[in-house]
Parts: sequence; structure tokens; C-alpha cells
Amino acid sequence: MFMNIYTILCAKRNKLLAREVADITLKEPGLYPLVIARLMSERIMKRIHFNTAAAIGLNSAFILLGLLGGGSANSAGSSQAVWLHNLTTLALSMNAMRPLIPEAKQ
Repeated sequence: MFMNIYTILCAKRNKLLAREVADITLKEPGLYPLVIARLMSERIMKRIHFNTAAAIGLNSAFILLGLLGGGSANSAGSSQAVWLHNLTTLALSMNAMRPLIPEAKQ
């Protein structure tokens, strides 16, 4: 009797521990939540790759623009490069916050 209660308590505690440690917990039965999780992970990775490539490419171009704009801190080229860098960072941050799965139209 004691062994069965102990086993049940340990199993329950381990289940709670597994939920706390897991990055993602699928709470619905069946495979559909797994399909949605896979779809979301693919879209997240695609967005991360796009944002990283855009940030590196555009900011490299802005650095060149700043260097070719006169080289001094007060030059118009450097000022424009700073503004373009900040606007790019803002735009890519906004892109990262878009929903992964579009909401259903009602």
C-alpha cells in the first residue's frame, strides 16, 4: 500500500517537474498541437533568418554610407546612416512581433 502511494506521489511530482522544465508543453491530446508547434517553429526560424540577413546587409550598407559620406562624425552621410540604422532596427523589431499564424477572419 505504501509503495503504491509513494509511486503515485513521485509520478505526480515528476510530471509537474517535467512541465516546469519543458520549453513547450502541449496540453491538448492528439497530434494536431504537435503539427501547429512544428509549423510555428519553422516560421520562427524563417523569420529569424530573414531578420538577421536584413540587419546585417542593411546595416553594412549604412556603415559604408557613413564612411563614404565624409568620414567625420558631423557629416550628413554619418547622420543619415545613424537614422537609417535606427529605422531598420525598429522595422525589423516590428517584423519580429507579427503573429506567426494569421487569425481567422470572422
